[in-house]
Amino acid sequence: PCAGRLDLSGLPLGADVTFCDASGQCVRRLAITETHELTVKDLPTGLLFMTVTAQNEVLLRQRIVSL
Repeated sequence: PCAGRLDLSGLPLGADVTFCDASGQCVRRLAITETHELTVKDLPTGLLFMTVTAQNEVLLRQRIVSL
């Protein structure tokens, strides 16, 4: 589960982070900054799918539960 901030250390700066709901609809898009932390407190609650991409390559795909 995540609430507040999400730490994405180890992933490249500028990588795109997309959060989609169970129906596949994109609910938020962000880019990784130098802090490697994303504020996720505004995400809708429930099951979401997070995909991190850089240079058209999927680096990470993960299910998360937003509280």
